[in-house]
Amino acid sequence: MDLNFDKLAQIDQGCIKEIKEELNFNSYHKAGNVLSVILHSLRNSFTYHQSAKFIEHLSKPLKLIYIQNWRILPQVKPINRLDDLVQAAMKHNLSHQLWKDKFEAQNQVFTVIRILHQYVDLITIDILHEPFKDELQQICVINS
Repeated sequence: MDLNFDKLAQIDQGCIKEIKEELNFNSYHKAGNVLSVILHSLRNSFTYHQSAKFIEHLSKPLKLIYIQNWRILPQVKPINRLDDLVQAAMKHNLSHQLWKDKFEAQNQVFTVIRILHQYVDLITIDILHEPFKDELQQICVINS
């Protein structure tokens, strides 16, 4: 199921629009795809019960993106650090070809996570690991 990111950008309280502007994308579709890859990478690191807790913190448009094409994976590899998220996103991204290299992926993942944190208080979500939360807090403070 493909999502219409143009429509979602109009109802998501500004998250997709802010990603598009901050990363200088020419479309909501690309901004939405990057956000989607990151949310799906997080989702794939959670158990079903952790995902249920995480979803509680998302707005309806972000929930739609999160659950898009969801398949429960048998084993999950937790994301302990931001670099783990970058690696997972790059693996998940193989079909999208969003990034040309790790540097570009890291820049965009960090930017999207920082923006997403403005809409979803990621630091207070108890299923995320401490090193990840600490690094998240650092990039949010440095860039504020």
